[in-house]
Amino acid sequence: MNNDWDILAPFHHHFIDKGYTADSSRYIKSLLPERRLSILALGGGSGKTLLPLQAAASHFVIIDASNPMVEISRANGFDARVGLAQQLPLEDQTVDVIITLTGIIDYMEDETARQVLRECHRVAREDAIIFVGHLPRDDWRFALMVRYFGKTSYWRFVALLDRISQLSPRADNWVRRIFPYHPILDMVHQLRQEAAAANIPFKRILQALPGVNQPRKKADIERLLVSTGWQQGIQFYEKPDLLLASGKKVLLPV
Repeated sequence: MNNDWDILAPFHHHFIDKGYTADSSRYIKSLLPERRLSILALGGGSGKTLLPLQAAASHFVIIDASNPMVEISRANGFDARVGLAQQLPLEDQTVDVIITLTGIIDYMEDETARQVLRECHRVAREDAIIFVGHLPRDDWRFALMVRYFGKTSYWRFVALLDRISQLSPRADNWVRRIFPYHPILDMVHQLRQEAAAANIPFKRILQALPGVNQPRKKADIERLLVSTGWQQGIQFYEKPDLLLASGKKVLLPV
């Protein structure tokens, strides 16, 4: 599979899922039965953020859209496979735990997100549990940005702000006051510099990056889970950079 994600692989250190930490791993483990389980992670990238969960797995599969990232996660000891979340390369009812990292359904429209969650339901065993990561960005500034700049122009918007912030200290102060996601701004600035050093057009990087985060609240995520057969015991774990929903599989009506 050759796609836009491949060009981002040399810069994967910028895209580590910072929401998945030792704390979130402990939370996930606390909801799992005390036996070794078959675990599936979607959008696992290098696998680095999933290393704390390896000991709980009898078999740990990572599905990622990027060939280079799959190679890196294999080097980290995972059974990593190239694939898309909408068409998982797995048999029915073969996994006990599913983890979708941020960067999966939070960048998808509702219908595509439902397609992914239905695929997860298909490959999950009875009573399997799913953990759905989402970026918690639903403040009014983000909503205005989506409205006036469009969902596909998010990274171009951040790149424009980065350009403005470099004009002067006063311009940088103005940008950081109106744009609340300073780490993203700093990341884009570093990414621009690294792309130039690698002789890769920054425009190509922008085209490869996903669109805007869908500004969903907990009730929206719960509706997606319920409508796709994950409606037993839904819980939420919240951090500043992670909204993690969990639910158990129930049988869908035929």
